[in-house]
Amino acid sequence: MATKPHVCTLDPYNARGRMYSPGWFYDKRIDKMCILCFLVIEQVDTNKINRFSTESECNSLCRSHVPSYCFMEPGNSRGRASHRMWTYNSKNGSCNPFIWGGDDTNRTKK
Repeated sequence: MATKPHVCTLDPYNARGRMYSPGWFYDKRIDKMCILCFLVIEQVDTNKINRFSTESECNSLCRSHVPSYCFMEPGNSRGRASHRMWTYNSKNGSCNPFIWGGDDTNRTKK
């Protein structure tokens, strides 16, 4: 497995200031992204801190070991069958059941 970039091993950086800005940080203890309101006022090099504008930006850098299909939603099934299947929920890091209708539109079924 490739080494994670240095910023992924850091604690979330919170600047001194009065304005809050929502963002994402990677929590290495649980291998998951978490949302946090950061204090923002000073200019910082965002390439050197554990703060991301979007969850997908954080995932692509800090969770590159997780295949991209694991971040896909199970989708809506249009078939008439009723099969109990499982999908990976990247937000909580667990597998969850869902009902698959038997068509090919659901790419996350395994």
